[in-house]
Amino acid sequence: MVYERMADNQDKNLPSNMEIDVVLKTIISLVNQTGMEIDITLYVKGIIFSGVAISAEKYFDSLAKEIETANGEPIVTQAFAEGFRKFRDNITLLYKEKEDNKPDPIHVHLRNAKFISGTIFNPDDIGIYWRGRLDQVDGFSLGKIQ
Repeated sequence: MVYERMADNQDKNLPSNMEIDVVLKTIISLVNQTGMEIDITLYVKGIIFSGVAISAEKYFDSLAKEIETANGEPIVTQAFAEGFRKFRDNITLLYKEKEDNKPDPIHVHLRNAKFISGTIFNPDDIGIYWRGRLDQVDGFSLGKIQ
């Protein structure tokens, strides 16, 4: 499974001078393990992302549903949707393992994400699903920009 390999090699994938904020990692772990959702704003390389942190399971399930309703050949959209459901199922299994075997999160997943980059701000937009690497987050705050 992709996530097992990534979790097993997590320290090898991060530059030696990069660390994930332990508080943010704890929040995202709780989101993944419990299904809790929390408003959060992330600061990533000068761009602000704001939305609702959701579990990886909900993220991949939502992507599957979005792809199923996309325009295109039904056989293709169904195949892609099924692929995302397999990701969801694998992640669900990982977080249902014994407490000491649960992987640390590598990514954060947002629903209804909005962003600010320079003078570009999309607060009136409906928001998007967004996935980012935790080791790239410079800072965060609870709550979201409205």
